[in-house]
This record gives sequence, structure tokens and C-alpha cells, in this order.
Amino acid sequence: MSHLFPDPLNSPLTLQGVLSDLAAVLSEQLQARSLMAQTVCLVGETIMGHPIEHKMALQPPLWGEESVRAALLDLMSSGRFPAPLAHLSVILTDLVLAQVEQLPLFTPIVVTPPMMPPILRTRYARHTYQAQLIAPKHPLPEQRFVWHAAAV
Repeated sequence: MSHLFPDPLNSPLTLQGVLSDLAAVLSEQLQARSLMAQTVCLVGETIMGHPIEHKMALQPPLWGEESVRAALLDLMSSGRFPAPLAHLSVILTDLVLAQVEQLPLFTPIVVTPPMMPPILRTRYARHTYQAQLIAPKHPLPEQRFVWHAAAV
């Protein structure tokens, strides 16, 4: 996206406003295509004809208006412009598909399993085991065990 200034731009506040407008349009285009940018580049030209280029890799990739605006403002503040600007372009490259995550409608309920009584393993015959689950609250000692299928 490019912006050609009718008058040379030398005010940082005006430049911030222009970058905010460009960020809004660019983020809208990214979201419409479900893309995220991994690199942002400011390319400009001063009234003296000097080219200006500032590039920044983004971690994580961005597509929201606030994040695009913040990246552009960071690039603007990191670079110095030797003369008033006549032309400015914002280039978003290394586009990847957006990883959209559906937020849950309800908060997940954490269910803790009930306290299980210990499992006793006793050996019957050769290499065969029978699991017994202790039922400690049963009044009869012979009914305190529940038999399960044999486990090898």
C-alpha cells in the first residue's frame, strides 16, 4: 500500500496518522483473506530523491489493526528520515494462513476422578494375574474383593 503526499511530509504526528490509516486498511485486507504477515517493510522517498527502507521481522505474525499499527510505529521510530517525505509505501511480506482458534463457549469443568481403592494383584497359575479391587466398607471380609477379568 502506497501513499503519495501532495506536500512534503516532515511532521512526525502527521506521519503517525498516515501510518494508522494504512494499518487499518492493511489489517482489513489481511483479515478478509485470512492471512498473517511475518515481515513489514517501510519504503519511502524523500523530496531530495533519497530512498528510505526499514524492515522488521515479526514474531509472532500479525494481522490485527492494533498490531499492524504498533509494528509500523516501531519502524517509524527506529528510522530517521534525512528530509521531508514525498512518498511512502508499506509492504507486508511472508504471508501465511492465519491460525484461527475457536474460543470455548463455556469454561471447561475440571472433573477429578473419585478416589479409587488400591488394586491388588495376585498370581494364579503360570504368567496369569487376577486383579482384585478392594471394597473396604463392606461388612463381610469375604465380600471386600471384586474380581476382574484376568490380565496377562
